[in-house]
Amino acid sequence: MTREEYSEKMEALLSKQHEAKKAIKAKVHERKMEHLRAIAAANKVIGGIKEQWADEKNKLMDAYKAEQATIESMKMQLRTEYLREHPDEDLRKKPVSILRDADGNAVGVLVQTCDESFALDLHHLDNGKEYKWDDAMERLKELGKDSFNEKQGKIIAVYHEEIDAALEEAGGDKLGWEWAVGEYYGRYAWFYGPGGGALSSYHYKYSSCQVRPLLASKQIEELLHRAV
Repeated sequence: MTREEYSEKMEALLSKQHEAKKAIKAKVHERKMEHLRAIAAANKVIGGIKEQWADEKNKLMDAYKAEQATIESMKMQLRTEYLREHPDEDLRKKPVSILRDADGNAVGVLVQTCDESFALDLHHLDNGKEYKWDDAMERLKELGKDSFNEKQGKIIAVYHEEIDAALEEAGGDKLGWEWAVGEYYGRYAWFYGPGGGALSSYHYKYSSCQVRPLLASKQIEELLHRAV
C-alpha cells in the first residue's frame, strides 16, 4: 500500500465517521422534537382535563351547598312546626352528652334521639384490640356486653363529630373502625368508618375492626335517675 493509498482510505473513513456523527445528531434532534411535541400535546390534554375537573368540582360543591341550604331550611320549618304543636318543649337539649356517675366521673357518651337512647363506652373493647366480626360477637357475648346495631350506627354517623368531641372531653377513645352487631348478609356485616362518619355494610366479616361496647340499659337508667 502506497502512502497515497493510505491517505485516501483514511480520509474516506474519517469522512464516513463525520457523516455518521452528523446523521445521529440529526436523528436525536428529530426524535427529541417529536417527544417535545408529544409532551406539549399531552400537557394540553392534561390542562383540559384539569379545567374540566375544576368546573365539575365547582358544580358538585355548588349542588352540595344548595342541598345543605335546602336541608337547613327544612330543619327550621320542621322545628317551627314542632314547637307550634309542643310550645313547652325544650329543643335546646343536645342529643349527645357525657354520662357521669354520682362522683361526676365520666362513664360513657349518651346519645338520645326521639326514638333511640343508648350510651357508648368511653373505650374500645379490650384496649382497642381488633377482631374479625364473628370473634367480636363471641367476645361481646362472653362479657355480657353489646355493641350498636344498624339503626344506632346510622345515628352515630349523623352525630359523629359531637360524639368524638364528647369522647375526647371525657378522656375516652374517639370512634374508629367499629363493628356493629348486625349482619348484612353472607360474608358481610355492618360497620362504622371514621372517615367523615359513615355506616356501611360492605365489609367482609373476616376483616378486622375494633369494637365499641354499649353501656347496659339498666346502668343508663340508674345514672340518669341519679342525675335527676
